[in-house]
Amino acid sequence: MPASDYRSYSRFYDLFPPQMDDVSFYAGEAKGRKNVLELACGTGRVTIPIAKQGTRITGLDLSAEMLAQARKKAREAGVKVRFVECDMRDFRFREKFDLILIPFRSFLALQTVEDQKRCLACCKKHLAKGGKLEMNMLVPNLSFIANGLPPRTDTAKDEETGLVVKRSHSATYDQFRQLVHATYRIRAFKGRKKVFESEYGLTLRYAFRFELQNLFEGAGFRVKHLYGDFARGKFDEKSTEMAWVLETR
Repeated sequence: MPASDYRSYSRFYDLFPPQMDDVSFYAGEAKGRKNVLELACGTGRVTIPIAKQGTRITGLDLSAEMLAQARKKAREAGVKVRFVECDMRDFRFREKFDLILIPFRSFLALQTVEDQKRCLACCKKHLAKGGKLEMNMLVPNLSFIANGLPPRTDTAKDEETGLVVKRSHSATYDQFRQLVHATYRIRAFKGRKKVFESEYGLTLRYAFRFELQNLFEGAGFRVKHLYGDFARGKFDEKSTEMAWVLETR
């Protein structure tokens, strides 16, 4: 996913937070950790709450524009966070981390198995002894895969500027390559006048439970927990989310 996809949208990104209680989950997992790394941190939606609880955390993202928003938010929150512009398939730090996080299904932005393996190899290399790698992903919806995701429009108000922002999106599925192609259209209005419009695409590689487990185990990880929600509930046939807690073997 090119970082340029987010350039014109980054200032509106936080107006449409994901409908999931993942922040408290990851903050709880990070509590008591000495050194945490978050991959694909975006505007710091998860990073900053973790930093607020006194945890040392580094946020890594490929988009300079998203990181600019994250740094601004961290300053406003009065917390110190190291943000690094880098690819999660190829990062290098001199230190190791006792927890690495990949929230909000961002691992699925890696569109090939080779890219996934590269990311996992970097994570394993940077984990301290006894460290954990944690991430979450959506359970693939077979109905959406067969029929596509129905168009949807969400509306939010930017309190800082007074703009009313509408985000429309739809998605189609490539079953052969296990890819979902989403299209987003962003429009901002001042009263009835449209003052901004942008469109961008996002491609993710959806993955199934045992496919992922085999991938993780092949990369040298052991599944410590697989939760079905962010309340650490059991993963079963009704689960719509996979929250993975991995440790090195």
